Amino acid sequence: MVHPLNSISRNRWAREKRTLVSVCLDIVKLGKMFKYVVNRLHKLLAAEPELTSRFAFTIHDTKDAVGSSADFGADLSRDFSVSVYNFSSGSMYGTEELANTSTPDSFSALPLIPFLRRIADGEEPPHVKSEAPPEQPAKPGEVQVAVAANFASVVEDESVDVLLGVYTQKAPAESLAQLARLLEPVQTLRVASLNVSANRFNASRYPFRYMPRGEQMRAFFAPAGAEGKAQPLVFDAKFKARDSPDLLELAEFALQKATRLDAADATAVSNIRAIVKAQRAAKDK
Repeated sequence: MVHPLNSISRNRWAREKRTLVSVCLDIVKLGKMFKYVVNRLHKLLAAEPELTSRFAFTIHDTKDAVGSSADFGADLSRDFSVSVYNFSSGSMYGTEELANTSTPDSFSALPLIPFLRRIADGEEPPHVKSEAPPEQPAKPGEVQVAVAANFASVVEDESVDVLLGVYTQKAPAESLAQLARLLEPVQTLRVASLNVSANRFNASRYPFRYMPRGEQMRAFFAPAGAEGKAQPLVFDAKFKARDSPDLLELAEFALQKATRLDAADATAVSNIRAIVKAQRAAKDK
């Protein structure tokens, strides 16, 4: 069945690890075509019932799809678009034919069948919105710039803990640089940044309560190991650029959650905490 997209259905599909096939259309302009598209999708599901165990199907209005334009790659510049989104991996799939269909009457469910089968079998490469990775690797004590193309190697490297700052408009470069320098002595702790407006981002795995604006950022801690990377921790305080108390709280948060500290790091951690304590005391005067 084709179901409406709402928080309940979205959470259910995410729990079931199903991949979402999302048809987005302008109900005002194309209202007469709504039943037409639904009927075509129902015919597809009737002919290919095994697809329902792997995929969820929904249709929604472009005026209600502002969030979906980011989450599911819906092209809101068009009256009609199709996108395919994997809740588990955050991967988005599309072809020129499917993602940029100009009118509903040109929409056919038939091309979806082999396309969805390739996705299910892991044969269809996902579409990745990404900035170009930095040409030079970050030096010790520098912020590692993550983009969608290098996210796995920078943030999901299971050998290190990663403190990730995400932003949408302007990078809080000064604050991140200070944080990276402060935590540099701990070699198994990496500081990284990501522009979520310019790169594909798995918001299901890295949810934030408030969208960062201006020079604000939100922070996550991805512990080392497969389990840690699958369940990153959220630094839920509001963090603003050049706000030293928040910066110090974030450094302490990273040290508390670090999983790869050993006896060799004890002196470095002690020194960092002494610096944090001194800077906080100076700020409070």
